[in-house]
Amino acid sequence: AEFVGAVRGGSSSSSGRGGGGGRRKSKDERGSGAGNNKNAAREERQKRQRRPKSSNIANVARETKMSNREVKKSRRVRAVFMGSMDDDDDNNEREEENEDGGSFGGTRFELKEGTSEVLKTSSVSDDKTTNGEIIDVPRIERRDNNNDKEAVLLTFLNENRMLSEDDDESSRITASNLTKCNDAIRRCTSFEEVLPLVKEMRQFGITPVESTYVAVMIACRNAGTPERAIEVYDACRTSGIEVSKRTMLLTMECAVKAKKLQPAMRVKEDIEEQGWTLSPKVFDQLLKLTIDVDMPGEDRKGRSPKARLVRACVLFEEMTSKSNVEPSPVAFNALLVGAARAKEPQLVAQTFDEMTSQGVSPSRETCEIALKALAEGGELAKSLNVFAVMRQRGLAPRKSTYTALILSCAKAKEPKCDEAFEIFYRLREEGSVEPNRAMFAALIDCAIRAGKESYAFDAFDAMKEANIPPTMATYNRLIHACGQKGTANGLRDAVRLYEYVLAQNAADLRPDAYTYGSLIAACAKVRDATKALSLLDEMLEKSDEVYPTTVVFNSCITACGQAGRWEDARKVFEKLKVEIENRGGLGSSDLYIGRETYGAMLDAALGPGGAEAAVSAVALELGKDKKGGSSSGMKTSFIDSDRVELAIELFQSEEARRVCQYDDIDEALWENDGDYDASKYTRTETIVATLAMLKAVRYCESSSLKGNRTFADLPNEICINCGNAARRSLAVESVARAAGVKCDTEELGSALYVTLPKSSLKSFMKVRN
Repeated sequence: AEFVGAVRGGSSSSSGRGGGGGRRKSKDERGSGAGNNKNAAREERQKRQRRPKSSNIANVARETKMSNREVKKSRRVRAVFMGSMDDDDDNNEREEENEDGGSFGGTRFELKEGTSEVLKTSSVSDDKTTNGEIIDVPRIERRDNNNDKEAVLLTFLNENRMLSEDDDESSRITASNLTKCNDAIRRCTSFEEVLPLVKEMRQFGITPVESTYVAVMIACRNAGTPERAIEVYDACRTSGIEVSKRTMLLTMECAVKAKKLQPAMRVKEDIEEQGWTLSPKVFDQLLKLTIDVDMPGEDRKGRSPKARLVRACVLFEEMTSKSNVEPSPVAFNALLVGAARAKEPQLVAQTFDEMTSQGVSPSRETCEIALKALAEGGELAKSLNVFAVMRQRGLAPRKSTYTALILSCAKAKEPKCDEAFEIFYRLREEGSVEPNRAMFAALIDCAIRAGKESYAFDAFDAMKEANIPPTMATYNRLIHACGQKGTANGLRDAVRLYEYVLAQNAADLRPDAYTYGSLIAACAKVRDATKALSLLDEMLEKSDEVYPTTVVFNSCITACGQAGRWEDARKVFEKLKVEIENRGGLGSSDLYIGRETYGAMLDAALGPGGAEAAVSAVALELGKDKKGGSSSGMKTSFIDSDRVELAIELFQSEEARRVCQYDDIDEALWENDGDYDASKYTRTETIVATLAMLKAVRYCESSSLKGNRTFADLPNEICINCGNAARRSLAVESVARAAGVKCDTEELGSALYVTLPKSSLKSFMKVRN
């Protein structure tokens, strides 16, 4: 209940599971509540029976909560069963109301007009009916006048057909004939085979009753088309037949089998409206279906694992509180699976704790589901609690159990490297489980994330002792561990491992994009652009064996930028474009130019220190040339440098505006009243945008390319929306103050706005010119 309230943004019910002020009802309270519910449902059912029936099928559709599409499907089926509708003219449709329907457990028949006698037959079992009695059955008018028409498919109708004394074309059919017809329908292998049988039944005056509909539904289920059974059920409901609980449960079974969530929930509501209760098994099926299937008609947000989990939680709450059904292990398992898919480890832990506190014994499958989900969330303490429950239950741990425990150490917010190796050593001491490759991979990952590269090589040595041959993925992890040191020795060790792999010349040990990406990233940490460029060229030469990725190009651009070689970074950017064209253009391969690529290029253009160094450099060296003297031309200032020109060119390029959603600077200054939205920019992008504004203002009067965009046309102030991040407002302030431009920062709501007055910009231009 707390989870659902948090997701929906509302308050949770105090009576829900997990609520602080709620309590579980006693048996006496549950009993009295169930009695009240039954009485209320009985009264509502009596009111509904007293209510006059409408011939408008739309009213029936609203009662049964059917969609327009479902109404049309049920109308077609009903037309075949009742013979009362013309499929070609829906406007002239007429509903044949059957006041006395039948139940699947005890079939009843309606007499034809003018008859006051009703004769009932009771079923001995599901497919056996007491026979021997001759009864009158309502007859649908035949459209042909052929009194000698013979049954082709249901030949037994010819043998038992008897004309009455007055020879009025009525039929006297024994109750066993209806049972035989239903049996014939059940043996059909497709819905198309059913329709001729039903039509022939109708021609001989046999009105389909509930047992007939059930027979068709069973045929649909056995034929592998359970979704057609839902249409038959809707046709039965709209025909005015009072449907029994058993028929509804059969419909729900077919809906679950067809993975149709909406019809299944509609049938559930039909059952509850009659005051009937659902068994734990039915709730188990609905919970599993809710977790696996999206609700049709939902928007994109409603088609996510979290949306399915919310619906499952609501259904679970209804099961425990409203229906007073004790959840089974299957229900808890379904909730655990949903929470795991939605990546909600906290809810996984709460559900598992509630399960054990209620005395429900978790199975091995339940424990494994909980362990895996908690491991993905890095919840080590809660994973150990589940492990303790497994021990208490006498469930021997498996390889996957220990792997999940080690993985929970690796994915914790603060990786627990020592705890991971302690679990591994305990495993070896017990000797009940042999470590596998996945376990060692988790150990190496844990050591890397904890920044303990030596531990990664300890796990590698233990792996070799266990006679488990390392794969390329193992070497990639070790190369990455070496590169993370950020030292020249680390890069040297990474290159040695790479060369060792090449020397093996094994078919299953081929460097891939991850290998080159880790090596180039190691070069970036030590600012070795030369080695990074040579590795990139080597990878491109092996493009038939190694498929280059955008991440590798981004790492190489970063390496060049860290080394201060922004021209080489630009060349790598151009190589990426060429490689994309060689592979068929954007969309034809996995290569692309995204916001990360432009971010790496902007950092490289701003200098070795990236955005941080650029803010310092925007001392702009105003009025100083390379020798430290004054220069009115300002050609040597940072804002006039080639690297800033490259950054602004990239930032304002048409492709960058399309990919990264950058706003046009000139449009903001002269056409948008000086308002500029930088609320979604990174710190680097904010700095480049501010530099672009200053440069546009500085040269607006002297540039003939601006046309009538002069300084006089500027608004009284330039207002930059920095969103709710202080780092953006600080970036704008740093650049403006370094340029000698006054600025004011104001907080409006949750957003920060930095304002550059026009008067300050005018003085800035006077000084510059």
